[in-house]
Amino acid sequence: MNIQYLNKLGTSLKQLFWLWCNPMVVMKSVRRQSQQCIAQFKADTIALDQALQEFVSNESASELPTYLKSHLLFDYHIQEFFELWETVGGFDEQSIESTQPIFNQLLLLNGNSGRSLKR
Repeated sequence: MNIQYLNKLGTSLKQLFWLWCNPMVVMKSVRRQSQQCIAQFKADTIALDQALQEFVSNESASELPTYLKSHLLFDYHIQEFFELWETVGGFDEQSIESTQPIFNQLLLLNGNSGRSLKR
């Protein structure tokens, strides 16, 4: 039984890895992308989100953790930005990381007031 579970887990993780690869390649590219690539990025992101949700539900986890980067990706803020500017990779990790303290501060303020930043 443990071998079957581990094989199934390995298959699920492999699927998640491959679904993650395509969006990551696009996000790291600093070139302008075609409309076809932008549409494929959206489809890949949706497929990854669905696979993650299925994986979490199958593994009896209560919910996916909410991080700023996953919020930006799965709530399609990156997609909107990508459609407007035709690139994501032209903006470095440092600029995204610089927003994290602001986001964390807002999260603490809203958490203390009973409000939530979750949708």
